[in-house]
Amino acid sequence: MQPPDQEPKGEGAGDTDRDALVSSTPATELDQPAAAPSTSASLSAHRLGMALFAASSVANTVSGLGAKLASREGGAVEMIIIVRCALSSLAALAVCAWNGIHPLGRQRRLLLTRGCVGCGGIIGLLYASTALPLAIVSLCAIGLQPIFAALAALALMREKPSRATAVAIPLCVLGIALVLAPSSRTSDAFPPLAIVAAVGSPCCIGSASAIVRMLSKAGGASKAENAQVVMLYLTSITLAVVLIWSAPLGASAFRCPGSAVPWAILCSLGGYGNQLLMTKALAKTKAASAATMGYLSVVWTTAVDLLVFGRAPTSWNVAGGLLVLVSTAFAALSKKL
Repeated sequence: MQPPDQEPKGEGAGDTDRDALVSSTPATELDQPAAAPSTSASLSAHRLGMALFAASSVANTVSGLGAKLASREGGAVEMIIIVRCALSSLAALAVCAWNGIHPLGRQRRLLLTRGCVGCGGIIGLLYASTALPLAIVSLCAIGLQPIFAALAALALMREKPSRATAVAIPLCVLGIALVLAPSSRTSDAFPPLAIVAAVGSPCCIGSASAIVRMLSKAGGASKAENAQVVMLYLTSITLAVVLIWSAPLGASAFRCPGSAVPWAILCSLGGYGNQLLMTKALAKTKAASAATMGYLSVVWTTAVDLLVFGRAPTSWNVAGGLLVLVSTAFAALSKKL
């Protein structure tokens, strides 16, 4: 005879035990007290997530460089986005098929939401990369993305940002205002639509990153969505949106000379690596904390602007950039996860 309050150790009870074990691990970051070993594991996962996000900044710079060079060779922005998303979707499908992963995932409503929100991020990022200096695009991304990642994580998952992140937010906004300040030379004025894209893109990406966190937490680690499935939704939805809006524009939207093809492919490879690394990073650490690690991209993009395109930063760029870098570095290095 078993005690009346004890469940038989059948299949359902085994699932319950496993769910209880998963829910106690630090990867889910539930609001429960953690034992000392769990705290150590949580710190290790946090550091791995930050390292993955730093690596994604390199891939993102490669993607922006490919987009800008393809555009300079005469490739239409729409076609650059189409090539990037088509190749990334095919790669994600191939990996899913190879590993026996269902490409539609389990949490399809949440995956669709993430794809629709992130779609604006990819389109805005690539358009801004073709029209603005890459360093300015990066500064807008690292300054605004953590803000919207923190706000979305707070609204969707009740993940409260650290005090360091809260302090960094207004300083980042001020820094971006300085970076986008108009130059005294009229020839250096930035296209208004490109500025809107540079500011809007990190808003979408930051919000989408919080949804990625939800996908990694929902149901425990054993039921988390695969990174390839998350990316497949994002790139396929973006591809569909761009194809629909490009159709009325005719041949001009599909212009891609042969000299632009290699750079469009480079953009695709960088974009795939960026999305893969960023998705895996967001499964390891909080959205707001991980996003702050993107400040390293300013180093790479400034070097690319100077060495490849011969554009040195202005005094406004330097002042605003330093403010953004110091603020995000302070938030990223904060001891509170």
